[in-house]
Amino acid sequence: MPFLFKNIHAFLLLLTLAFSVVGNAQISEWESGEIKVQEKDSNYVRELLSRAEELRFSNPDSSKIISRRAIEVSEELDYVDGLARGLKNIGIIEFDMGNYFMADDYYQKSLSIYERAGDTLGMSNLLSNLGSNYQTLGNDPKALEYFTRSLRYAQIVEDPKRIGVAYVNIGTVYSNDEATYDVAIENYEKSIHFFEQIDYFLGLTVVNLNIGEMHLIS
Repeated sequence: MPFLFKNIHAFLLLLTLAFSVVGNAQISEWESGEIKVQEKDSNYVRELLSRAEELRFSNPDSSKIISRRAIEVSEELDYVDGLARGLKNIGIIEFDMGNYFMADDYYQKSLSIYERAGDTLGMSNLLSNLGSNYQTLGNDPKALEYFTRSLRYAQIVEDPKRIGVAYVNIGTVYSNDEATYDVAIENYEKSIHFFEQIDYFLGLTVVNLNIGEMHLIS
C-alpha cells in the first residue's frame, strides 16, 4: 500500500501541528467564554468558534470548552450554523485524538443540522469528515460512499475547493487497491483543475505528492 496523505485533513493537521503557536495568557479568558462582546449574538458565537478552531490542535481541551460554550449560546439563539460548527469542531478534536466513534457521533449530529437547514456546502463538508473517519477505521466502501456524496453536493454549489478535496479523498480510497491505482490517479488529476482555479496551494501540494507516489509504485 502506498504511503499517501490520506486526505487534505491529514496534511492540514501536519501543518498545523508544525506551525501552531498559542499565547497561554489568552486561554483562560476564552475558556470561560468571557470575551469582550456586548451582546450574545451570532457575532459572539462566531468569535468563540474562531478561537476554538485556533486552539483545536494546540490545546484541544480548551477548544472543546469553547466549542461547548458556542453550542450552548447557539441553542439559545437558535443559530443553526454556530450549532453545527461547534459540533463539528468537537468531532474533529475527537477524530484527532483517535476517538473515532465519538467523532462519528458529533459529525452525524452536525450533518443532521445542516440537512435540516438545507445548507448544501455544510453537508458536503461534513460528509467529507465522515468519509475520513470511516477511511481511518478501514471501512473503504463506507468512506467512498461519503466522499462521493460530498462531491455531489460540492458540485451543486460549484465550490472549486470542496470539489477538488472530494476528488483527492476519492482517489485515496482507490489508492488502497493495486487494481484501482489508475482510478486513483484519474481522480487526483481531476482535482488539480479545481485547485488551480483558486490557487489552493495546500491541495495542489497534497495531490502532486500523491500522484508522484502512485507513479513510483505503479
